[in-house]
Amino acid sequence: MIANGEIWDWQSAQQCMAISGCDAVMIGRGALNIPNLSRVVKYNEPRMPWPEVVALLQKYTRLEKQGDTGLYHVARIKPVVELFA
Repeated sequence: MIANGEIWDWQSAQQCMAISGCDAVMIGRGALNIPNLSRVVKYNEPRMPWPEVVALLQKYTRLEKQGDTGLYHVARIKPVVELFA
């Protein structure tokens, strides 16, 4: 069994596992907001700083533009950017 729900950091993952009795958690929305959330949860690492998140989004956009035609990449990244608004 895997637990999920409101996993935003190492502490919330530990609390979820303690309450549920599970030995693993699944992350969802948090991963869109915190790109390195899996490492934050597993290793208690700090969240990726905002400048690194921006650089990652810019790299993603460049790669999408190289492999795609039209503005499809904008449609794919828009929901992620809206999470930061």
